[in-house]
Amino acid sequence: MSRRLTLGALVIGVVLLPGIARSATPCAADIEKFCAKVPIGGGRIQACLKEHEKELSPECAARHENLEKEMGRLVAICRYDISRFCWDVSPGHGRVARCLERHRSDLSPVCNDQLPKAPHPVRE
Repeated sequence: MSRRLTLGALVIGVVLLPGIARSATPCAADIEKFCAKVPIGGGRIQACLKEHEKELSPECAARHENLEKEMGRLVAICRYDISRFCWDVSPGHGRVARCLERHRSDLSPVCNDQLPKAPHPVRE
């Protein structure tokens, strides 16, 4: 189950990751440098950045690290709800985050309070 929650953290991170699309972010130059030919959608840009993790600019690397910590915190907060509502959801492509959104009215108060505070999703 902990592996599923870890994967869930990555899924939530990919879906809720703000500004990883080619825009004005600390990672914009790195995206253009390493991932320019990678199609947007399905977490492919995030996966590309992860592949080039050791080559990222200091600003992008810091942003990436902070987001991973934040998403890990969100998964820790929503662990109960993930196990309750999304236990059968395969991690990847934002499925866990969409599952939480579908069950928003049934989420525990702590998870429900934190979910809107997470970074806005990238429109892919």
